[in-house]
Amino acid sequence: LPCMDNDELRRGKPTVWKKYGETMAVLIGDTLQTLWFELIAQSGHAAIVREIARAIGDMGVTRGQVRDTLLRHDTLTLPELLRIHDEKTGWFIASALVSGALAAGAASDKVESFRSFGFLLGRAFQIKDDILDYESDSETLGKWAGKDVDLGKWIVALIGIEKSREMLAQLESDMLVLIHQFDDPR
Repeated sequence: LPCMDNDELRRGKPTVWKKYGETMAVLIGDTLQTLWFELIAQSGHAAIVREIARAIGDMGVTRGQVRDTLLRHDTLTLPELLRIHDEKTGWFIASALVSGALAAGAASDKVESFRSFGFLLGRAFQIKDDILDYESDSETLGKWAGKDVDLGKWIVALIGIEKSREMLAQLESDMLVLIHQFDDPR
């Protein structure tokens, strides 16, 4: 949306607000979100409804977007950026994985392993996205390349390309450790 990231392209196509206008984009988002809650509520999985509500509300995506919007990007620190990644992306991914684990009746320690994996994947996604933004062009990315550079909110600007790659490799290694725990049927 223009009031947030003002992106006009996603995956090479116009964003919803660009195609239908900002008002319709907000209303479409609101409608999809409430429809999702309606569908999950019908399933009787209150824990899943609670999980997703926390992830998109004050604990996660909304909090991260507020922080992203209010933070001065010219003084952004690595811990602040990682917190935004955790809130905007990590919570979202983790809640999807946790919801599947809850629906399958997984033990609480397994549920928390899925949550941890989701947060690691969220950080890895954001770091990889920043690396691609640094190394690729707009046509390849399907979105405006270098936008995060211009806004000063990308990990490569804070720690450099090599350290970003090292951080990504460590996250991938940590995720592999968790994946092996999922093989255990207990």
